[in-house]
Amino acid sequence: KDLKGLRERGIDHRGIVSDKEKIELYGRAKVFLFPSLFEGFGIAVGEALSAKMIVISWKIPALEERFFCQSNTNIRLVNVDDNELFVKNALEAINDYNRSGRSQLSIENLGITQTWDKVGKNVVKALEIAIN
Repeated sequence: KDLKGLRERGIDHRGIVSDKEKIELYGRAKVFLFPSLFEGFGIAVGEALSAKMIVISWKIPALEERFFCQSNTNIRLVNVDDNELFVKNALEAINDYNRSGRSQLSIENLGITQTWDKVGKNVVKALEIAIN
């Protein structure tokens, strides 16, 4: 809510960024914290997982259905409002972080095939087909 207050705590909210800046940010990040309650698709979570990041998020249907499986140890879904466990998971992920295990990141080696622009165009195509 108060961006200045967040920055004082070491959190830099960027809002919408270019693909180039996004890759640079993923490359510098240790973990990906995603405390969204109303995510409809999870493209940012998919990108973070493609960047081989640990993702900590609330356990909401969209993410649980799309990304969670027992063999995926890079995503940790926490029951909503269990703030203590969310923080514990985040701190453990930061402590376990090993930068040498991640290669140089680019859009190509992240495996990003969907962007919001592409998703939007696909939705428009589907609607046009349905109308005709």
